[in-house]
Amino acid sequence: MNTLTHNNSSFKDLAYQLYKHMSDKYAVLKNEKPQFIINNKQQSNHILGPTANYNPQNKTITVYSFERHPKDMLRSFAHEVIHHVQNCEGRLTGGTTYEGYALDDPMMLEIEREAYEQGNMCFREFEDLYKRQNPINEADDDMYSKQMSKSPTSISKVSKKIDKPAEFKNAFSTWFQSLGYDSTKISLGRIRTDISDVLSNMGYK
Repeated sequence: MNTLTHNNSSFKDLAYQLYKHMSDKYAVLKNEKPQFIINNKQQSNHILGPTANYNPQNKTITVYSFERHPKDMLRSFAHEVIHHVQNCEGRLTGGTTYEGYALDDPMMLEIEREAYEQGNMCFREFEDLYKRQNPINEADDDMYSKQMSKSPTSISKVSKKIDKPAEFKNAFSTWFQSLGYDSTKISLGRIRTDISDVLSNMGYK
């Protein structure tokens, strides 16, 4: 697949792992890889606006990311991957898509039912297997959230929390990765400076 444009490295890594998991179930995915596009622009102000789509002509999956939880985006991705499987198997030929098409076309209704069922179940299985191998420690993230919710009066007071790496390691790891930090090369001083800049942009003095 093409390089993802989402700025969260953990999300990108999970998307690739999810695709690999699905390709183990659907052999066609190993040789017929779709193009994957993350669209971070707002697509609609309506609560029922689009979240993702699949273009069978150019075999492109587009997932819209504006104000969405990454887990929800992964679920949408899995749904569209099933449409890609259907396309590679020649089962999307002759079908038409327009607003409400599943209401009018029994064949396309079945295509959608399959994508919802198999896409969601593939994602659920992937999530369960991932968590079994990588247990999530919710306490670390919760600790970080509680510290930030106290509305600190001093940026330096918050940045000094980095002096407790064991306590805050998991809470900050995703953010560090998204910035391209290498823990063996980056200094605590650099990290404190970057966090101070972020908090300043959030309005903390």
